[in-house]
Amino acid sequence: MRRPLFAFIILVIFITISPLKSDDNIGKLKILLEKGLITQSEFKKVLELDDNREAAIDIKQITGKTGTEKFEKYEFYIDNFRVHTLNPGTIRIDNMLTGETDVTLTGNFNIKLTNNGKNFFEFQFDEQNLKGNLLYKGRMLINWSAKYVSRYQATFHQMQVLGYQPFHYFIVIPGKNHISLNFKLFDKKIKKAVDKVKKKNGFEV
Repeated sequence: MRRPLFAFIILVIFITISPLKSDDNIGKLKILLEKGLITQSEFKKVLELDDNREAAIDIKQITGKTGTEKFEKYEFYIDNFRVHTLNPGTIRIDNMLTGETDVTLTGNFNIKLTNNGKNFFEFQFDEQNLKGNLLYKGRMLINWSAKYVSRYQATFHQMQVLGYQPFHYFIVIPGKNHISLNFKLFDKKIKKAVDKVKKKNGFEV
């Protein structure tokens, strides 16, 4: 993977790892800021995240072996709905009472809601900034953001539950199958890259 895209992925994955505001993570963010890998506004965005988060949703891995496969499926339940990864770039929300799929999220912000799904879910999309929120009963359930990298003609997507729990990352390239990214595999790469920068600049690793 070429350096520009890798640097961007480092940023996106890094700022989603909990706890965000530990002294160690803040120090790493400062290094990324100094090296120009993130902007001042992105740095502030992390620090300004609300400390009073809702209790975490129990996300379970349902396929794949952590750290050995690029694509792993995950799921979680909320009331009578099952939210799960169907394939790279596609999330489905199934109504366990009716057996119907009430919500489908796929590709570059393609959303499909059934009439019943509209009674519980709403999608708010900021097209200019490539950001969206899937609301459940008026409250944010999944935060979906993307970044287009013109050099690669690719759009990198990340979906987070409650705005901070990693759920599904993928890349959309026109004319090709969506590419899933295993954020667990990137964890080691992130640490290695950050440690390399710290060592180069005389920081203790």
